[in-house]
Amino acid sequence: MTTRSELLDRMHAASDLARIRLLHALILHGPQTGTDLGRRVVEARASIGYHLGMLHAVGHVAIEDGDGKSRNTVWRADMQDMTIPEDLGQDDDLVEAALRMERAFLRCRSEAQLDFAHERRSDPAWKNAASRDSLLWLTPEQADDIEQGYADMISEIRDTPRKPGAVPALVTFAITPYQRT
Repeated sequence: MTTRSELLDRMHAASDLARIRLLHALILHGPQTGTDLGRRVVEARASIGYHLGMLHAVGHVAIEDGDGKSRNTVWRADMQDMTIPEDLGQDDDLVEAALRMERAFLRCRSEAQLDFAHERRSDPAWKNAASRDSLLWLTPEQADDIEQGYADMISEIRDTPRKPGAVPALVTFAITPYQRT
């Protein structure tokens, strides 16, 4: 069982946009050195080492080859649980850490979506790929049903062998109740 302190450390490590970008680069492109990662995410070499150290301390990245201190160290994604627990209780520190983590993920996702919106104009194969937004009137139970259908569909795709020509694709799902003030 994860302790409160471990949970705070993991959420803190995953609440920085630069660290999320590093994780994405490792997931998409496989093991790399800090120098290679710096070129991909356009970060200063010193900050890459700092961010990798933080991610390593909580188990989000692992050393593939090297000592973890030199620029020749090869890092790989070693994703530990990055989900936010549903019930954080009345712990203000956990709630704030969860919000910071969620904000970093949303910013990274928005960047990816904006990049795709710009690039898809030049890629005929993905030209018709699009986001779909619908404004619906839902009950919490209906939202749960939609979420379960989405989870079932994702599981089915994950359990199917990867098709030739498949590329990593960011698939997002959110039901966000509008709260009028």
